[in-house]
Amino acid sequence: MFTEKLLRRLRDRGFDISPRRDLFLLSKDGKQRWLNIREKEKPSYYRFGKRFEYGTPKVHFDRYKKMVARGEPVYSVICERSTGKVYIAPFAALIKTAREYSGNRLDTGGTVFLPKDAYRELR
Repeated sequence: MFTEKLLRRLRDRGFDISPRRDLFLLSKDGKQRWLNIREKEKPSYYRFGKRFEYGTPKVHFDRYKKMVARGEPVYSVICERSTGKVYIAPFAALIKTAREYSGNRLDTGGTVFLPKDAYRELR
């Protein structure tokens, strides 16, 4: 629901949008960027790190990391259901502060936790 609203807003602003697996390719004025859009109820609190975080499957995170290394602009977008707010952050910045969990308890292949304070609200 939130994802569709966000995509509609982007189309209204003149972006061409093509879904590709778990990403959306946005094009406008000859520039392209990738968006990973996730709907989350709310961030989880990591006691030891004293920060709020969003989780994402490690297999996806590793792929985005390779895309960033090739120079492709990739952004993480979080649609927070509990507040109705939308947050965005470039993956290049998230890579530096991500916390990895390599067990299979959460996601097969591990989970990567991204700090909420690395995101800015999208208006």
